[in-house]
Amino acid sequence: MKIHNLKKSVFIVLAGAVLANARLFAQTENSGSSTKPSTGVNLVTKEYPDGTRQVVRWADLGGGSIDRGESHGGPPKIVPFDPKRDGFVPIGKDESLSEPVKSPMVTQVTQPLARPKSLETYEPDALYARFQIGLTVLNDQSIQQVNGVSSSTNLTFDPGIRGTIELGGDLMEYLALEGNIGVAWNSCNQGSDAGLFQIPAMIGLLGKYPIEVDGGPKLTPYFGIDGGVEALLYDSLSFVDQGEGGAYSGSPYFISPVWQIRTGVMVALQDKWNLVAGYSFMGTWGSLGTNSNLNPGFLGTSTIEIGFQTQF
Repeated sequence: MKIHNLKKSVFIVLAGAVLANARLFAQTENSGSSTKPSTGVNLVTKEYPDGTRQVVRWADLGGGSIDRGESHGGPPKIVPFDPKRDGFVPIGKDESLSEPVKSPMVTQVTQPLARPKSLETYEPDALYARFQIGLTVLNDQSIQQVNGVSSSTNLTFDPGIRGTIELGGDLMEYLALEGNIGVAWNSCNQGSDAGLFQIPAMIGLLGKYPIEVDGGPKLTPYFGIDGGVEALLYDSLSFVDQGEGGAYSGSPYFISPVWQIRTGVMVALQDKWNLVAGYSFMGTWGSLGTNSNLNPGFLGTSTIEIGFQTQF
């Protein structure tokens, strides 16, 4: 009887201890639930060198292959889980299917070392026209023969005027093809009403080099070479030959090959308009034919000219 009562007492003591421990464990769980995440598991964060953060369970760190972080710049560091920064990852979802958490603190911006210079495509002008007028000065022109006899007479001229119309188009940025026609008039000292009309028609090439001036207009220096033919119309010549040809009186005309060199500068005024100022020298190559027995020599014409160029 005593042994039976002793066993009963021991059983009651053990049962009371178990109930006390169970009640204490329940209180501990309830008091700690407010500080742990709602997931009910221990979470940590993998922090990679490139700034990527990945939330995993603590229990999963030891399983599987070693995470060497090949796609994130190296192996991660294990840091405490931060609910405000990392958020929650659904439990049981394959990590390989979930998108990596990107760090909001890391932003990579690639800046160019220098701003590249914009490329401008050159577009040649379809056509342009130039109108010029200038003051002409002629050299003395020798008369080689009068009535088939050698002569030493020279024709002298006063300053005159010349007008020119030119049409051209750019072959490239620095080279243009041009054609021009004009007329020049100078009075002649061999006759009271004597004069000379020149009507040249030429074609040539014009080289130019645009220059941008800071705070000023665009300047375009140019240099051109032309060749063609010219009509020379002498009016009311009258002189006494200094050689053996005797006196001469008449209005002869000639067709002569002609060449020209010219240079100057164009100043941009506004869109499609330029002011042009330049100098030209035009020379004859001898007569191709005449209706007279007068044989003139070389004639050179210097012109200081100004005008305008416009684009079509």
